[in-house]
Amino acid sequence: MSTVTKSSPADCAVIFPPIHMVGSRSFSLFYSFSFASYVLHKELKNSDVTSLGRIVLPKRESETYLPFLAVKEGIQITVRDMFSPDAWRMRYRFWPNNKSRMYVLENTGDYIKKNGLSCGDVVALYQDEYKQLKYILSRSLMCISFEIITMNNRHKQSS
Repeated sequence: MSTVTKSSPADCAVIFPPIHMVGSRSFSLFYSFSFASYVLHKELKNSDVTSLGRIVLPKRESETYLPFLAVKEGIQITVRDMFSPDAWRMRYRFWPNNKSRMYVLENTGDYIKKNGLSCGDVVALYQDEYKQLKYILSRSLMCISFEIITMNNRHKQSS
């Protein structure tokens, strides 16, 4: 089980987000924060939102941007929720898969439940400028679609 701890709220200076592709649809969802840089995002699958409490991470981004894992048990990391004072204790590890690796973030069940996430929702990981603290941002597809419509309407009105 993940552990929730309270910390001071992050200073979230929101800048207009870039467009990222999720599946075959384009969503305007990943915000840029003055204190954190984008690492990866994942559209949640059924296996990510079960009671097992683990999210399978994209391999390429995990190997490029997250710490190297020497042993499969991985490392314990604290992940701060970008929009609340909560911090979640999760485990970043890998499973051997033939001659390759599958990367997972474990102990995510409480985070998934608290944020009401389900299949099709998106989570993104960010890290601070020292590559120490990890931050998580989640958005449901309903919220994302609304943001795109709102931003598109603003763009048309200002043109």
